[in-house]
Amino acid sequence: MLRTGVVAAELLAIGSWLAIHLILNERLGSAAPWGTLSGLVALFLLHTFTESDRVWRYTGLMFLLVFVLGYMRLFEEYPLLHAQYALPFAVLTVVGASLLIRGPLDYLVSGVLTWVLIWPATGFQGQGTGLWYLELFVVFSLCLGWVNNRSYIKALQTSLDIERHYRRLAETDHLTSLLNRRALMERFEAFVASRPGGFFLMIDMDDFKRINDRYGHGVGDQVLCALADCLRAVPGSYCSGRLGGEEFGVVIDTVDPDQAQAYAERLLEAVRGCDAAPAMFTFSAGLVPFFRDEDPSGILTHADRNLYKAKHAGKNRVQASSP
Repeated sequence: MLRTGVVAAELLAIGSWLAIHLILNERLGSAAPWGTLSGLVALFLLHTFTESDRVWRYTGLMFLLVFVLGYMRLFEEYPLLHAQYALPFAVLTVVGASLLIRGPLDYLVSGVLTWVLIWPATGFQGQGTGLWYLELFVVFSLCLGWVNNRSYIKALQTSLDIERHYRRLAETDHLTSLLNRRALMERFEAFVASRPGGFFLMIDMDDFKRINDRYGHGVGDQVLCALADCLRAVPGSYCSGRLGGEEFGVVIDTVDPDQAQAYAERLLEAVRGCDAAPAMFTFSAGLVPFFRDEDPSGILTHADRNLYKAKHAGKNRVQASSP
């Protein structure tokens, strides 16, 4: 979310460097402006496309440092420029960096460093009104930039928190807090497309209608939640979710049939020994292997067939099959 603002700020900085040298065209024949420009462009590309948080953080600081050092050299070569424009340059840089640097501490370090580097070029030395004038610019530019940076980051963090909250609501089954059918299928499809293979376990609770009829739907809901707790507690699954009603699905990240069968048996034993539910319950399940790029709907159909074989064989068991 920060990337768009950072790209815009850095492109403006690079654009200002090019613009000032088009005006001072006699400087284009030396290596200094092109070296600074190459450094800015390289850091801009790295900052824009890196996936590393650490690299992203320090690249922004390096970009600002190269930018300020480039203008310092320019001010040294052109005294009239530094006499008239060093002060507004410092203020614009310090305030503009609030969009470039993530985090108040990083921003304060970069802002103070900018003023330390630019201070000699401002032309205010010794005591007097001019020094007080400069000090006011230093303090208020840093304060304004800090407030801007803090508000910007906080607004983005709030947006991310809201997005995570609604994504969690959209992906979570309201009763069991497992993945809902849509979220489970999205993760399953991504798994099938990216992994060499695995196993899918389709689960259906045995005689669930009888539990609802005998004890009431409140007890039935508690039984579903108890099964969800078992799914979370038993290690070995990649993800699990509620397909609907009393049906659940589990993606198992292994191509070894023995490991997949062992996971299913551990889950059966966990349910048989579960004392958290107000009523005893069991489940039947169909276990099937799958391979990369296989049709997920076909995998579910295959698992569903094995599930009903387990039901017809006496329930409270897992029916596995070869490909």
